Amino acid sequence: MSKSLADVPVRPFTKPAGIVNATVDNKSGLLPGTYTPPEHMVTDLFAEGTVPTETDNLHQYMDICATTGDLPNDFCTDRITKVVVKLPYTVPSNVADFAIRAPQTTCTLHNAYGIDPEQAEKYQLSPPPDVDNPSTPTTNPDNGNGWLPPGTTGLNDASDDRNTIRRSANNRNRQ
Repeated sequence: MSKSLADVPVRPFTKPAGIVNATVDNKSGLLPGTYTPPEHMVTDLFAEGTVPTETDNLHQYMDICATTGDLPNDFCTDRITKVVVKLPYTVPSNVADFAIRAPQTTCTLHNAYGIDPEQAEKYQLSPPPDVDNPSTPTTNPDNGNGWLPPGTTGLNDASDDRNTIRRSANNRNRQ
């Protein structure tokens, strides 16, 4: 298209009568709400009378278990509060905005006794640093996506060594 318009002079767009600008939430399509972050606001053109009148209710402040990224249970002591998008349906993890979606499951890692070693496998807790080999680099298993706390992936990889995971959970219980 740019080749075909290369010789055509650029001229400003004149907004037709009956067209208005309005800023809306790009997740709900409604007017921005209290918790709508600026990066989720877009200004668009609307035909007069079609601008949304309701306020966004998908963005909500929610407590989340900082270790697992799930909804906290009564035994989760390390919680974070953040704005998430809460929808009445779930999506697969490859959906672009999956990381900002409200968690649908409750943490099963923490219990009355600390950390459940069996559940530690599910959350792939990082093993403690190798004190005998301090040059061993530490890794960030969430690949820097910022949604999950450092040391968790939220994925289940059966190839992880069960004993390493259990040692990690036991060490965390002792802290």
